[in-house]
Amino acid sequence: MAGLDRALELTGPSTRDRAAALATRAAILMVEGRLPHAHETAEQSVAAAEECNDRKQLSNAHNTLGCVLFQLGRSSEGQHEFDLAHGYAVSTGSGPELFRYYGNFSDVLIGAGRFTEASEMARRGRRAAADQGLSRTLGAFLAGNEAEAEMLAGQWDEALATIDEALRLDP
Repeated sequence: MAGLDRALELTGPSTRDRAAALATRAAILMVEGRLPHAHETAEQSVAAAEECNDRKQLSNAHNTLGCVLFQLGRSSEGQHEFDLAHGYAVSTGSGPELFRYYGNFSDVLIGAGRFTEASEMARRGRRAAADQGLSRTLGAFLAGNEAEAEMLAGQWDEALATIDEALRLDP
């Protein structure tokens, strides 16, 4: 965290680097379970991305804020943030932001017990990965989220089929 704190000291208030550092810091705070601080930092990341008007960073910042809000049990607000993240990712044509959206959103849906939605989100991400020739990498990762959601929903045959399909790709 010291490296991120130093990066924040060195960045200007309206820069892409500041927005990125804040989003990363918020994600780390969330993983550490420091949700109130993660929420505050994620909101700062959104503000910084808005100030520099960087659509890729706006996607990342809203994605991170969506994750934090889901962790706080505020899923409708989190859903809104993910909708914004998706819109920015699509508008920029940016693969990394789009796949971060599919991965994170399917993951938080699993955590919220919304297994059918989670498996569909991961499946949509796998189709997008296939469209970009990334089935063996990002597609295989998303297959893990899809299979996890299917297993938790008790859909064992579907989960096994998803796993078999991913393994055939030889990731």
